[in-house]
Amino acid sequence: MPGTVTALRRYPVKSMLGEDLDASEVSHHGLARDRRLAVVSRRTGKVASAKYPRLWRDLLTLSAVALGEGARITLPDGRSVCSTDADVDEVLSALLNAPVTLTATPPPGASLDRAVPEAVLREGIKAQVPAELIEIGAGAPPGTFVDFAPLHLLTTATLDRVAELSPYRRAHLERYRPNVVIRTEAEGFPENDWLGRDLRVGDQLVLRVIARTPRCAVPTLAHGALPRDTEALRVLARHNRVTPLDGLGPEPCAGVYAEVLHPGRISVGDAVRPVSGVRADITRQKPLPAVQLGPDDFAGPAGDGLPAPAVALRRDQHQAASALVVGPGVRGGGRARDAIPDLDQQPDTVAGHSQDHDRHPGSVIAGPAVWPCRGPDGVGDQFADDELGRLGQVVEAPFGEDGAGVQAGARSGARQSAQRQGRRQRP
Repeated sequence: MPGTVTALRRYPVKSMLGEDLDASEVSHHGLARDRRLAVVSRRTGKVASAKYPRLWRDLLTLSAVALGEGARITLPDGRSVCSTDADVDEVLSALLNAPVTLTATPPPGASLDRAVPEAVLREGIKAQVPAELIEIGAGAPPGTFVDFAPLHLLTTATLDRVAELSPYRRAHLERYRPNVVIRTEAEGFPENDWLGRDLRVGDQLVLRVIARTPRCAVPTLAHGALPRDTEALRVLARHNRVTPLDGLGPEPCAGVYAEVLHPGRISVGDAVRPVSGVRADITRQKPLPAVQLGPDDFAGPAGDGLPAPAVALRRDQHQAASALVVGPGVRGGGRARDAIPDLDQQPDTVAGHSQDHDRHPGSVIAGPAVWPCRGPDGVGDQFADDELGRLGQVVEAPFGEDGAGVQAGARSGARQSAQRQGRRQRP
């Protein structure tokens, strides 16, 4: 599976057109300044995304380039506005015909509407069609607005195959919004076989492929000067319906999502090669809440807001604390953040329980979905031994930006529920 990086793209503002790069640093969050900003509806609190075309397709008439810690946004008439301008919200609200706010801070339980793509194809982009509510960033560290994982990879082979099968004999990479385009001599849709692979890019960067990329309605929409093209999705629906992750049904896919195992620099021209002999068991490592919770789980017998019993979480090799781990895809997770104010802190931040810290001195931790590797020291944190038997199967999970590991137990019932939840929390 040798290949070469042939294009790099980042999207400083979610759902807007992006910019080409020659090189970039890559952290656990992905490309530098990628999807660090997003438009949020002031009516609903949801992230605005062209995945729901009836409301937000005009985001794709805007383009953004990174500018320091912010971005410069070019409007359809050629004017530009900076993310730091005092009137940026007013300008965007007028253009999108809806009250919105441009923000760099994902709201707790950040979510968006994803229109059912088949319904958009059938009814059109202006129709009110069924939509799924999905929580974003399930396979990524907190703090960005990525859909699922830090990086999206796409091969020239997939683009060539889509073009070959399209009646228009063309395929534009802009429609699929990749971060990294890889030139390969393979044919067809080679990324389908990369699930679980570790890839070395250049000298330092190491990635792990964690999901195939299911396609929404976005590829069919007009992107700047590119006109609408429904074949960008129909081709995949006819010829590449595969499962993004085990436990999910087949969907039209193109490309793969990857997480960052070892940060580094990436440049156009870098070699991409598999790490010899390494293939992760993604069925164990797919995003999965550490403890499955429902909206009623926050009313314990004492009425103190804590589930009963709390679980013991060992944050390092020496200290143990009573803790509750809440993943963003957990049903009721948003309610948890409302019920416990401290949960709006970063997932690697320990927050004491605000209601009864004296009786429950343990930590409350708002966790991302389960992650797939240990900390840099090779030693993962773990639940106390007496809790492992009660909670059942263990999956590995680093916690926080620095990759400090956590192992989280999950009952088989929680796994099934998480698989159902995966349909809402799509990659």
